[in-house]
Amino acid sequence: MEKKADIKDFLKQTEKIVKDLGTKAGKLAKAVEKDATIGTKAGMIKVEQLALENDRNKLLNQLGIKAYSLIKSKKISHQSMKAIYDKIAKIDAQIRIKKGMITKLKKQMGSAQGAAAKPAKSSKKSAPKKK
Repeated sequence: MEKKADIKDFLKQTEKIVKDLGTKAGKLAKAVEKDATIGTKAGMIKVEQLALENDRNKLLNQLGIKAYSLIKSKKISHQSMKAIYDKIAKIDAQIRIKKGMITKLKKQMGSAQGAAAKPAKSSKKSAPKKK
């Protein structure tokens, strides 16, 4: 009789452990899914940010060429460069917004990872350098 009771206790403990593992696996899966979604959003925003920075660099180049030409001819006029400057200022503001959005998304990823088990660090050693 005692063996049957021991077996029942063992099965109950095993069932509890399996349920706990299932719950933890579910939480981990949700955290991974959330990180993937956030990572995708951050990637899309990063592409937009890089496109804005490219536009900004093109405008800065235009501004530099114009300023160079005006300085060379001793006809520099701040008003003639104002339109390009205004465009650059608008793009700078958009870049700051995109960077802030990415920072916020990265913080969300970090908090989601904190809720799940953290992966072990890799202990790969680099190959010795050849002489």
